[in-house]
Amino acid sequence: MNAAVICTPTDMRPFLGGHDHAVSHLVSFRDEYEPTIRHLVDAIFQDMQYIGADEAELVSSYLDGITEPLQELKRHGVSILGISTRGTMKFDNGSTIPNWIRTYFFIVPTLGYFKVEADGKKFHHFDTGCRAAMSDLSKAMRKRTGLSTRLDAQLIREEHENNVPWCEHCCLNEMIAVSGTTVSVKPPSLRVTCRVVERAIADAEVLLKTGGPTSAVDRVHTTLHGYLKTVCADAQISLGKDPDITELFSQIRQHHPQLQSLGEHRELVLKVLRALCKVVDALNPARDRGSMAHPNEALLDAPEAKLFINAARSLLHYLDEKLSGSG
Repeated sequence: MNAAVICTPTDMRPFLGGHDHAVSHLVSFRDEYEPTIRHLVDAIFQDMQYIGADEAELVSSYLDGITEPLQELKRHGVSILGISTRGTMKFDNGSTIPNWIRTYFFIVPTLGYFKVEADGKKFHHFDTGCRAAMSDLSKAMRKRTGLSTRLDAQLIREEHENNVPWCEHCCLNEMIAVSGTTVSVKPPSLRVTCRVVERAIADAEVLLKTGGPTSAVDRVHTTLHGYLKTVCADAQISLGKDPDITELFSQIRQHHPQLQSLGEHRELVLKVLRALCKVVDALNPARDRGSMAHPNEALLDAPEAKLFINAARSLLHYLDEKLSGSG
């Protein structure tokens, strides 16, 4: 089984060339948004059945054509989750075809939850890193079992009177009660995101509550790294192999269209951005040498760990507002 959240055309490539596919909507939209979402989904899937994985020109043309619809879905808080399965296709006349590839595409809320409507099942994120979640989802489609989808963890808690069967892997954050560990800058609700980034944000919150800020530095670093990579991919900014956050931020600062217009105080803003480059450059060794990412003996103290976390989150807040064009 191959599973992935499809954020970019490159993510879609491995799902081309299967024998058949099905598209299922697991989220309801308000009336004013439903036509837009429906047309975007249609634009992505209407020609897929005609594309063979070995037809290079057709594949390239198709992937180019779905770039904008994928970006628009993301702006609406909607993701596409793909699950590809391989098995034996059985026909009514008794004949079979081995190695039949069927792909299920799910239109899901980026930050939502689901639960199979059967005894003993748990609430999951639409998280491809959670084997139990992907197994529940694929089995529900094959057996046509009902699914319930929710957008708000608090509503789930109220429905279950705070006795929610959360998945221990992908919903660990929801399982843990809030403690007194806080940092000054709250985690942003990002407009530009992907599942890796959302998972790292959730993990950081859990670690802040259970292990303190020093334990959370690595996940905040991953949040920033994943966010910057997603921004570069969306803006089609060229990168070297395995770029670190310093290179990513530098390329975004130089080449992203939204950062070329900095208002009347351009020179002052540039000075701040150059200073932030130095802050970003310091985040790499802080994570490598002073956090729980590696077996380091000399760890950052809590106040310094909070400093790095707050600096990274402040940068995320600024970039997400600026690059989304909402500022």
